[in-house]
Amino acid sequence: MLENIATVQQNNVFTDQQINFLIDEYNKLEKYDGLMNKGESGVLEEEWFVSIIKKFIKIPCTLAAYNFYKIDDQGSYLPHTDYILKDGCPDININIPLYYTGNKIPHLVIFDQQYLENSVTWCLDYEIQYFKHNTGVSGRPCDYDITDKTNESCNQELYDTHLKAQGSINNFYSLSGKAYPLIPKSILMFNNTRIHCTGQLEGERLGISISFSSVKNEKEVSLQIT
Repeated sequence: MLENIATVQQNNVFTDQQINFLIDEYNKLEKYDGLMNKGESGVLEEEWFVSIIKKFIKIPCTLAAYNFYKIDDQGSYLPHTDYILKDGCPDININIPLYYTGNKIPHLVIFDQQYLENSVTWCLDYEIQYFKHNTGVSGRPCDYDITDKTNESCNQELYDTHLKAQGSINNFYSLSGKAYPLIPKSILMFNNTRIHCTGQLEGERLGISISFSSVKNEKEVSLQIT
């Protein structure tokens, strides 16, 4: 795993025409169960799309998985990670927002803390939920072996603005982080071992999530998308 994968966001990476093309690709796909509403498409066969991703990542890596997601205020993502040891250690997460409804820009909250084991979803005050890839577990992230615990309450403004819909502020004890706006045409990269969750949603949002595995030996591959 590459330890120093920085959280990077850049606006206006895509054109309106490119975003509309990606939305059309989503609409052609069949649904499958779970919050990640639709599966893989042929977007990674588009040269222009691959070129944009290559320029943004800038480090040697290989494709691990990708899918479209569509969620609303009834289906927010609880705190989770997306790092799976047995699947080539996908440690790079690329998030591409396509559209949102409502008057408030949706956000993704990325915490400073990491969970270095196989990915899980912390179900907080809810019953344990079962997901296709992220194992549902009871309790809060701070109840587990996460890195850099603050041993303090979560920032009140971060909680009030983005996390209140997911229960008590105590659910985010010992976590610190930042909320990133998911603005269409932008791109967001972060470390898959970092705990992250959706902020409060007013409507629905659509995007693409892509995971890559960083390559330690730069002679092995520059970027492999096949």
